[in-house]
Amino acid sequence: MFSERDLEVFLRLSLDQAHLPSPAVGAGGLAGTGFTEAAAREVARVNRRRVITSNLAVALVGLRALARDLARDIALRRNLTRVPGRVDALASNLTLAADLARCLPSAHPNATMVAGLRNARDTFMYARQSAGRGPLFDSALIRARDDSPLLKDNSAQVLRRELDAIRINVSGIDLPYGLDGCDVELFVNFVWSRRTRWPTGLYSQIQACSTREQPGGYQVVQSSRAHSDHGKA
Repeated sequence: MFSERDLEVFLRLSLDQAHLPSPAVGAGGLAGTGFTEAAAREVARVNRRRVITSNLAVALVGLRALARDLARDIALRRNLTRVPGRVDALASNLTLAADLARCLPSAHPNATMVAGLRNARDTFMYARQSAGRGPLFDSALIRARDDSPLLKDNSAQVLRRELDAIRINVSGIDLPYGLDGCDVELFVNFVWSRRTRWPTGLYSQIQACSTREQPGGYQVVQSSRAHSDHGKA
């Protein structure tokens, strides 16, 4: 999956792509396709939203994986000298992801991700500040104190819970093969349909951990809840 730097590059490229002007369409529409000018522009808008949604899905999985790994390293007291940079990079990437979600129209089902990502960032930063710079950034102090608050609940764990609560609708979206091999737990609260294209290695696992939300729609849940009364996918 991504490193913090890789995710930043991906998000910046996604933002550049989202802000590219739509292809020019002549007054006669697209010759030979039967599309009028208005229809051609609507197809371009729909395709752009699909690409943004696909990129948001990748970003959300990446953010969850980075938060999980950071929380694990802090809890196990590993790689502590890298914690400050990783925390700042995560906060920056959360802002970039929220900016990408803002490229969707307000009526789009995934437009609510803007508030979710900003709330996750703000909660993360508040938890970091509440822990105090000593416990969070002083690796010697963390090593010396078994009762350090970061060993019980650190800001990265808080962030992971906030990110897990964010819901994204990928119904009918083609998800990139780069997600193949990711842990299914990173896809919790992904809403999908039979028209969603998952990487081949993921589909059977996603199916086993999903419940039916509505006719033709499913939601990835924690694996222990996948056998609820809602019915499996």
